[in-house]
Amino acid sequence: MVHANIGLSQFHILPNQPVSQRLDGEIGLFYPSLDEFEAHLVSRAYPYVSTLCSSRHRAVPSTIRAWDFANATSKYDHLQVTCPNGNTFQCFQSPLDYCDVVGAIGAQPGQRALGVGMPYIKILVRPGVAAGIARFYETFLGAACVVTSTDAHAVVCVVDCGATQRLVFEQVQDEAQLRPYDGHHICIYIAEFEAAYSRLHGRHLTWNNPLFEDRCDTWQNTQTHQQFRIRSIVDPESCTVLLELEHEIRPVDHSRCPLFANSNHHLVD
Repeated sequence: MVHANIGLSQFHILPNQPVSQRLDGEIGLFYPSLDEFEAHLVSRAYPYVSTLCSSRHRAVPSTIRAWDFANATSKYDHLQVTCPNGNTFQCFQSPLDYCDVVGAIGAQPGQRALGVGMPYIKILVRPGVAAGIARFYETFLGAACVVTSTDAHAVVCVVDCGATQRLVFEQVQDEAQLRPYDGHHICIYIAEFEAAYSRLHGRHLTWNNPLFEDRCDTWQNTQTHQQFRIRSIVDPESCTVLLELEHEIRPVDHSRCPLFANSNHHLVD
């Protein structure tokens, strides 16, 4: 397993897999200077697409609180980079206070990357599911969610993961646009770990990934491994499966959690 840090987040890359995993959506990344990152890409002859937004939007917000997660690519200058597996990364200049805010929350061990954080992950979903996804995260994981429309009139569910990060689920107009789920996963750290396990296990939503040794059939198993997994995101009102996305869920006191002990934030890797 290869771990690549960017701010408080990490990419977990399992090499030599039969299928190269590709997120159906995009991953947002922050850099202290977009110009310096562009020069870095040019020096390595790595392809990218530069997008300059209209002058009324181009100014980088002074605070992460003012940053528009749902409309980032239409409001802020960015560089789009595609990895060899086809994953799309939207790279932005970080708000002025971002590094100070993150530094007060936690830190990853090891060498620092050029980037300073992962502000959002955007996942494309089929029409009509955004409200149900919001109910899932509110009911089972205790997250604050907003269902709204973007400047381009797409319906999105925005899941609050603390002051510096969001999960964004954006509805597409035609389900045929979506790629089949290939097993990629996210890892989240949450404060109410036991309560979340109890709620999800009680609805038969916990799941064991056969690729890994950890199991969550019982609370004792879960305590031993300090994590559990889910795969199906369902509407708690109807039990309808809305999408498949593996979550590796850990407590904030997990040995690998980069958050400081007194932090009240959640985190997505």
